[in-house]
Order: sequence, then C-alpha cells, then structure tokens
Amino acid sequence: HAGLAALFSGLMLNETFGSRGFVFLPEKGSTHSFVGYDEKDYPLPFEITLRDFSARAYADTMRVRDYVSQVAIDGKDYTIAVNAPVTVSGFEFFQHDCGFEAAAGHPFAVLLKVDGIAKVIRVRMGESFLVGNRFMGVVRDFLPSASRAETDAGKGTHDGSVVMTTGRDVILNPAFLVELENDFGDKRVQWVFPEEPKTAVFDISDAAADGEGASVEILPQSFPGVEYTVLSVVRAPFNPLIFAGVSLACIGMLFFYVFGRSRA
Repeated sequence: HAGLAALFSGLMLNETFGSRGFVFLPEKGSTHSFVGYDEKDYPLPFEITLRDFSARAYADTMRVRDYVSQVAIDGKDYTIAVNAPVTVSGFEFFQHDCGFEAAAGHPFAVLLKVDGIAKVIRVRMGESFLVGNRFMGVVRDFLPSASRAETDAGKGTHDGSVVMTTGRDVILNPAFLVELENDFGDKRVQWVFPEEPKTAVFDISDAAADGEGASVEILPQSFPGVEYTVLSVVRAPFNPLIFAGVSLACIGMLFFYVFGRSRA
C-alpha cells in the first residue's frame, strides 16, 4: 500500500509541479525556452542549439524512416533520435517531429522543356522567366510538405487542390504553384510535384502560336530551405518518488505471493 501511495503521489506532484511542451528549432537556431501545452513560453535553465538535423527516407519512397537532431546544450554535444531521448538538468528531450521551411529570397533551380529542348535556369519566388517564344512563367507559391486534397476519403479521389501536411510523413514531398501566361493573357496555373514529373506538363495547344509545341514542362527541382526539428520536452521532478513507489509495490506483491502461498 505504501508503494501505491508513493506512486500516485508522484504522479500527482509531477502533474502539479512538472512541465511539458515542445522546442521548435531551425538548423543553427538556439533558444532558452520551450512552448507549453497552454501555448505559453517557459524558460529553460540552459541554451539549446540545433547544430544539424538529418532525415532519411525509406528506399524509393518519400516517407521518412527516421530523423536525428544534433544539439548543443551549454556547449556540450548530444544526439537526440527517435526512441533515444536525452536528459539534461532534469529536462528530458524526445525527438517528436520535423519539417522544412523555405529560405525566402534565394534562387532555386527550374528545369524547362520546350519543343524537346531542355535547360535549367535559376529564379526566385515570384520572378518571371521566359518559356518559349510567347510565354512567361512564374512560381507563385511553395509548400515544403504537401498532398492533394481528397474529395472522397473512401475512394481516395482528389479535386486537384493541394493542402499542407504535417512534416513527419512527407517532409520530402514539396509542391510548387506554377503559373504560365502568354501575350494575350491566357493563363495556366497548376501545382507541380517534383516527384511526379507528369504534373509539370502544361497543355498549351489552344494558346500556342503557330509553330510552337502543344505542351511545355516547367519542373522546379530544388528550393533552398532550412530543416527544423520539434523536440518534446518533459520535466518530471518527482519521478524518483514514482520509481520508489513502483519498487515498493513490486516488493510487496512478491512478499505477498511468497508468504501467502506458504501459509496456504
């Protein structure tokens, strides 16, 4: 009974005086605080810096297999991975999630294919570039982690729109909103997925001038970005009381099992 009392007392004290939340860190970023479940900032007794973040996908897929955060806490290096937490000064850090943010203002590579001729150009978001003789292209938007919106979850049909998704499962599946316009104001706008080259094909058969092909391809290939990690942080100062309670309860059950049977 004393073990169970200690166990439940420790749980209640942790709930009252402990803390839980998340640390959001871009690569090379630092912080002295974490965000609690109530969306308020709480201080950490040290500075944590994300030195490097890496994510690996399953072979031939865009699904992340695992991800690892290389962090520095008060000048000491630690590795936080899935199922490999780190405890520092009573704070326990777990690898919780990850993501990718676009680095605004930096040029990225776009592969153009017009009339069978391919070339790679470098442009910035919102910057126009020439496509063929009479068309101008521009990348209007970028989602680092995207999927097509489903119209019927049971059948898996899509309505053509694209939605942002959580970074953990599809961090390597970006989408670009590309616009193509000719001299007469005829526009083609569609989402392009680098992993699905068919989405990069624009049908211009009804807007092309004489002698131009019926389709072009505009395929953004890369976008400078910053990977970030999301760490779950837990401070449970009364865990020793919980462990002691569990140990006492186990000893008590063993004592009761041994001596209870001997009396029978």
